[in-house]
Amino acid sequence: MVVLRCICQRSQNCRSLQTRPSKIPSRCSPKNWTALLQGPRTLLRSPPQSRPIRSLHQFCSQIRQGIRQVVIGEGIVEASSELEGIANSEEETTVLFGRTDQSDAGRRYHLLYRAIWILSQTGMRGGELLNLKWSEVEERRIKIVSTDQWQVKSRRDAWVPVSPKLQQEWNQWEKTGETWVLDKGDGKRYWAHLNELTASMRYVQTKCDCRGPKPLHGFRAGVATELLRQGASPVHVQRLLRHEDLSTTMGYLDPDALEIENLVRNL
Repeated sequence: MVVLRCICQRSQNCRSLQTRPSKIPSRCSPKNWTALLQGPRTLLRSPPQSRPIRSLHQFCSQIRQGIRQVVIGEGIVEASSELEGIANSEEETTVLFGRTDQSDAGRRYHLLYRAIWILSQTGMRGGELLNLKWSEVEERRIKIVSTDQWQVKSRRDAWVPVSPKLQQEWNQWEKTGETWVLDKGDGKRYWAHLNELTASMRYVQTKCDCRGPKPLHGFRAGVATELLRQGASPVHVQRLLRHEDLSTTMGYLDPDALEIENLVRNL
């Protein structure tokens, strides 16, 4: 049960009550309800029936394993002795996803693998990645720009820094004939709409029983949580994720995870 409080000022009959979100009265928009939940909005909050996600690295690793289960389980890539000998290793990931480009279904999971890398290393939004062209990707940064069909959030173009790890990874990707980062291979986007990309990522999460974090936003939340946990300045994290309000960034900070024992040494 989740305790919900209605803050709808247009309805005088609304009262605080204990119910499930699915039973919110239709006269009140979900935006007018405040969930009284304890704790920060970190990646760590998963339903009890799901495997607990304790870090960004674990989340990415679990999603990759989900893709592995799908591409082998659905016969997109045949299991072989070569793969068995390097199971659950970085080498296996390289071999496996090097083979998923041979069909339409294989292409889909190859691009999801790309999405995992980019979202987890930049904190970009799903819509920004979906509308990203290779012409906007530089060696050390990515330019996020609005188009006629799509607008950057807050309508501000932005630059996102690229980590050396991500540079090294995408230098190995085959990009011949591609216009978009998530390209079909013929200059057209593989997913036309964000909800289609979200559904594909959700399918993989379901396969690996990773149902806590949101399919795409989970990576962004994971970047914020991980950087704050490591002691990064909230202001720097705010600039990286381009939050308008610092309080949005601070919502990912878990006070219980902060190490305070060494602070007194500076007194």
